[in-house]
Amino acid sequence: MSNDTIYVSDEKLSRILAFDTHGNYKFGIYSTIYNPDSVSEPKGISEDKVGNIYICDEATGRILKVDNKFSVEDMDFSNIPFTLGNYIGQFPFLIYPQKIQEDEDGNIYVLDYGATIGTDLGVCSRILKFSSDLKYKSVIVDHENFRFITDFIIDKEFIFLIALSGIFKLDLNGKIVTKNTSLAGLEQISKGNDGYLYIADGVSSINLVDTDLNLVKKIGEGILRDPQDVSISEEGDIYVADTGNSRIAVFDKNGNYKFSFGKFGNGENEFINPTRIFIRDKDIFVSDPYASTVKVFDLSGNFKRYVVSSKLNFGASVYPKKIATNSSGMLEILDGYLGRVFLYDNGKYFASFNIFSDYSKRF
Repeated sequence: MSNDTIYVSDEKLSRILAFDTHGNYKFGIYSTIYNPDSVSEPKGISEDKVGNIYICDEATGRILKVDNKFSVEDMDFSNIPFTLGNYIGQFPFLIYPQKIQEDEDGNIYVLDYGATIGTDLGVCSRILKFSSDLKYKSVIVDHENFRFITDFIIDKEFIFLIALSGIFKLDLNGKIVTKNTSLAGLEQISKGNDGYLYIADGVSSINLVDTDLNLVKKIGEGILRDPQDVSISEEGDIYVADTGNSRIAVFDKNGNYKFSFGKFGNGENEFINPTRIFIRDKDIFVSDPYASTVKVFDLSGNFKRYVVSSKLNFGASVYPKKIATNSSGMLEILDGYLGRVFLYDNGKYFASFNIFSDYSKRF
């Protein structure tokens, strides 16, 4: 803490957040350049009624909007309720956004983690509702009722929600219609044109589930390893983010294996940790958080383009281990990965230097 500023080090997401003594957000220092064509840790990918793609960047609390011409726009969320300790206030952006969905009336729903800073990520998961012009309306579901929400989709008048304790079917006000707690600990959900729900289990298969939440069958056992997400093409083919194998696996509409594309690496046709996948028309969007990229492929697995990718910020700490302020009031960040100290003046990079053993004792 320095005078009227509280600095919070967020190691996992490589950032420093600054608040005043009343808990109001002031500014943030991130590991990537903060502009529309830069992304640090892309998570959920989804589409609205007119074909815009939305990419949730967990590390910077942003949601990027990608139109049909692949132009990228930062969405402006504001006045979002959050808690910091016992203080309740407003936050100028989402904390750890995971996914965005739209209902028939154009209302926007966002799955956001970390509503209470200082607790385990995901424990305080919540779904926030906004009007079509991004004005905050309400919290639909939160951690009081559902511990660790991993995904959700909106299908007409219902919300299908995946939580640590099972699968839930809710109305648009968050009231439970039915549930299946025997299918617990699952990952991401998608709905096919056949009316079934496809749910990645994060272990070895895709669960095919009807809209009454009954398990129909499992797909991909013995082929998939740690599947994190699934998306269905217009033809009914099943595309799986086969995360543990660093590839995308494809099955036909009956669940038979067809082919896969990608391998471990950081090239155009490679993945480090593909965790989210979404199909728009003939384009496959794949987010790779560890590579800080979102790529587009055709339905045969041929690389087409990058949508967004990482741009390292000169002077940015990637693992802010400890923080302090010096006699001039500058913020000092000790980076446990790079072995450097970074100096910031009112949130702006000033200088950096290597760590000597005597200096590191100051922290």
